[in-house]
Amino acid sequence: MPRQARFDYESAFHHIMSRGFKREKIFDDEKDYKYYLDCLDYFKNYGYKVFEYCLMPNHTHIAMQTFKVRLQDILRSINTRYALYRSRRRRLPGPIFQGRPKSILIENTEQLKIVGRYILRNPKRAGLCKRLAGYKWSSYGLIGANDTPDWHDNSLILNEFSEEREEAINLYKKYIEKPQKVDERDYPLDVFGGIVAGSKEFYEKIIKKFGKDRRRKITHNIPRKIDYERIIKEISIEEGIRFEDLLWRHDKKAIEIKQKIAYILKEMCHKKTAEIKKYLKISQPTLSRYVIEVKKHAREDQHEEYSLLNVIQKENMNNE
Repeated sequence: MPRQARFDYESAFHHIMSRGFKREKIFDDEKDYKYYLDCLDYFKNYGYKVFEYCLMPNHTHIAMQTFKVRLQDILRSINTRYALYRSRRRRLPGPIFQGRPKSILIENTEQLKIVGRYILRNPKRAGLCKRLAGYKWSSYGLIGANDTPDWHDNSLILNEFSEEREEAINLYKKYIEKPQKVDERDYPLDVFGGIVAGSKEFYEKIIKKFGKDRRRKITHNIPRKIDYERIIKEISIEEGIRFEDLLWRHDKKAIEIKQKIAYILKEMCHKKTAEIKKYLKISQPTLSRYVIEVKKHAREDQHEEYSLLNVIQKENMNNE
């Protein structure tokens, strides 16, 4: 199943988040942080504008505006260049980032201001600094600075506070520093479909323009009358284990397959616990553990959920 396309258009605002593989560090020292910033500078000819950024030890936040070059091409270029550098430096193979970056489309400059504040407060939320001005690897120090990188420009955010530059700078810094009730939330804006932040009207407008969110469409169209044996057999065939052998096997691979089946039947098809226990021949605590394990992996990598939805899609097509 193809990955969900990013919602992108000329002059769009985005909040980008890249996380280290298995939440491991992507920056070890000053040299690493500087190289990532150099990557932002290296591809500045793509014409993007970075409003605010924050580089944390195991993830990054960037508020960005795109123009002629597609967001996915920008992110691929930046992260690939950094990943190649880090792999060479570590002298170890393997992924650096956990899948592709997550992007949230931001509605307007009012929302952008809120996202900028959220990004710049990250080090304090994580306990990495007492004063935001003391954190070296965010754009906080660039607020009001005369000498800034070509790719950095937060004037649209400053204009939300005042037309007078000095007043806008002071007001913006106070806005960032002052604790607010919204800080108690995991994310300061309402996010629709996991991909659009702002008003519901904006989300509906984007969906209408770019087409329905395929992942949600498939989830909502899951048939209620599913042939358990067929869906289990479908997964076992894909994994290379005979359906007849799956239920009595307890090796790592068999358990992972049963975890996927449990997650699909419980979370996506909303089947009763008793029915799932009967088909998988497992106890209720085991079923709960299986579902929790898959949920954890799905949060770390959205493509995990996409692969599970692919099985449901096939079953849906068979029922039509």
